[in-house]
Amino acid sequence: MQYKLIRLFSLMCLLLLPFLMQAQDVSNRSSLFRQASKEYTSLKYVSAIRLLERILKAEPDQIEAKEMLANSYRKIKNYERAAYWYEQLSKAPDVKSEWALSYAEVLANLQDYTGSDHWYEQYLKPVASDARAAEFANVYPVVGTFMDDRRSWKISYTSLNTAASEYAPTFYNNGLIFSSNRSLAKLSKHVFQWDQTPFTDLYYVDQLADIKDVDPDSVLKAARSNVVRSKKVYRDNDDDTYQTSNDSRVLGTLNPVLNRDTLGEVLSLDTKVKPVQGFVNSKYHEGPAVVLPDGSLLFTRNNYQKGKASRSQEGINKLKLYTALAPAWDQVEAFGFNSDEYSTGHPAINKAGTILIVASDMPGGFGGVDLYYCQRTDAKSLWSKPVNLGSLVNTEGDEMFPTISQDSILFFASTGHVGLGGLDIFQIGLEGLNPHGKPINLGYPVNSSVDDFGIARSEDGNNGYFTSNRRGSDDIYSFVHKDFQIKVKGLVVDAKDNQPLASVLIGIKAGNKTLTHHTDHNGSFSTELSKKSAYEISALKEGHGAQQISLSTNGIFADTTLTVFFKLDKSTLSCDSLKQQLSSFVIHYDLDKSFIRADASKVMGRLALFLKQNPGVDVIAASHCDSRASDTYNIGLSLRRSQSAKRYLIAKGINADRIKIEYFGENKLLNKCLDDVKCPEPLQQLNRRTEFYLNLEGTDIRDINCSQLQ
Repeated sequence: MQYKLIRLFSLMCLLLLPFLMQAQDVSNRSSLFRQASKEYTSLKYVSAIRLLERILKAEPDQIEAKEMLANSYRKIKNYERAAYWYEQLSKAPDVKSEWALSYAEVLANLQDYTGSDHWYEQYLKPVASDARAAEFANVYPVVGTFMDDRRSWKISYTSLNTAASEYAPTFYNNGLIFSSNRSLAKLSKHVFQWDQTPFTDLYYVDQLADIKDVDPDSVLKAARSNVVRSKKVYRDNDDDTYQTSNDSRVLGTLNPVLNRDTLGEVLSLDTKVKPVQGFVNSKYHEGPAVVLPDGSLLFTRNNYQKGKASRSQEGINKLKLYTALAPAWDQVEAFGFNSDEYSTGHPAINKAGTILIVASDMPGGFGGVDLYYCQRTDAKSLWSKPVNLGSLVNTEGDEMFPTISQDSILFFASTGHVGLGGLDIFQIGLEGLNPHGKPINLGYPVNSSVDDFGIARSEDGNNGYFTSNRRGSDDIYSFVHKDFQIKVKGLVVDAKDNQPLASVLIGIKAGNKTLTHHTDHNGSFSTELSKKSAYEISALKEGHGAQQISLSTNGIFADTTLTVFFKLDKSTLSCDSLKQQLSSFVIHYDLDKSFIRADASKVMGRLALFLKQNPGVDVIAASHCDSRASDTYNIGLSLRRSQSAKRYLIAKGINADRIKIEYFGENKLLNKCLDDVKCPEPLQQLNRRTEFYLNLEGTDIRDINCSQLQ
């Protein structure tokens, strides 16, 4: 009986064994996934990748693991593997909008701009309000324009670089300060688990002359052939063995690339790099810095001071700004607007030390990281609260690594303005605290399909340094920029006898801006033109007809002089007679109406006839209201009046392109009939009007001093 029970028990165990093993396997996979998720949320992407690859080998359809793996590869800038896993995610029944956005960005990093456009369009379907993505969805047709200025730049890999990262250069005395996580000469237990590299410190080179331009591939080839001055044999150390803590100078696992830094060893023979002095460098990250006018160093560091590290409520050690006081940089003070809950760093300063621009992901911005400005009255007073630089600079993406050049140009890196991929470097005009104009992409070869950022430009603007990871890690490159000029030279002569005409008014119009010049006694003029612009150039002289010529500087990328030639006929149409016409071309309206009255139609008929007889003259219809009704209503009413006048002239045979409209509501009253002022109807009637102004070959006749045309 006992024997039968044993046999029965054994049989039951055999039957249950597959189920027990399956349950154990499920438990193991569940444990592995929890471990991978913990590494991922702790920003330890390299460790997370190893675990997630194992999970997906066992469970190929695990969507959450695919998502974390794609994002992890993107975070460590392995764009090929990231693209592979985003492609796998794109085949899922429900594609998340953030997958589409990340896939589009990664494809741009890989220079697949057609594919990138497609996935931006897919992202925009559920997120139509994202203006940045809408611009990027049409980037492919304009990518070529980023190559236009390439002949003006010469860039070179510098001897500052190693197999690790070197980035964010800034000028210091006669040398350069920069950030690097190069391998340490002593044992360290501190490894940045994001990509398993050491934390970055600040370093400097005494003299810019010590920084050499090099060809890294040639240096490596020579080193491996032992053709170097030291006659040392450099080893590649690529033996396909798994990385262990014994392979590096850290207690823990270090990225194996840093353990075979042949290039860094060779370049360090000629370029001596030293850690900055004082109490600046710590066991955490020290990053972008700037030297203040008093010699103090304003720098970026993880939230760590006086031996204590602090974290946000989410458990993340954010970035903060600190000042190491001059002269020894051995006393460190925290920036007054740091926070444990968001990052602030990447300082840029004006010459006087009174304007500070920083990057921060503080709440209330336009996107991920925005640029903010602070100000102070002098170099010893406290900084004001950071203020967002606004939508001309900031986007739904990230704006960071600012620098101020000549107190008039702001350089910054952005993922939000249209570029070649990753961070691109842009410039925008700066008037005090106010950006103006549109950000300009510096284009290729400064920018590439990956991250380009952290530019330091010399005072004359002709050379400097910037950062790019186009070779796989962040490296510092030098640049030389030789700008080109586009000029226009012109000659104006009398059409009858070909004699040069002096004192001819030359109008050079681009967009809404017109500059004026005069011909000299030889009938000549010359001026510089802007790049990538369309111009209308007009010649106007009393007693002669006017003439206009169109030209463009698009497609010009080298020093160029354009020539124009005007032949002006004698004319009875004079500047003074045109100005006298202005007072006769005015019409009036009934209260709250915009139709052309019978008395107004007579004036309009004379105006139409005048325009037909003088095809070189265009017209502006500027309409107004009296003060009755609200400001908003009157703006709309004046617009309808200008539109009515334009339709009337078109019906009389005047080309619509010759008729511009303006509308001012009640903002330009001719008398004192303001709101709530009782005025007789004849005075109110004077304000309900359309005035017609004449444009002669692109120049408003009101802006012309007729005496200058004599």
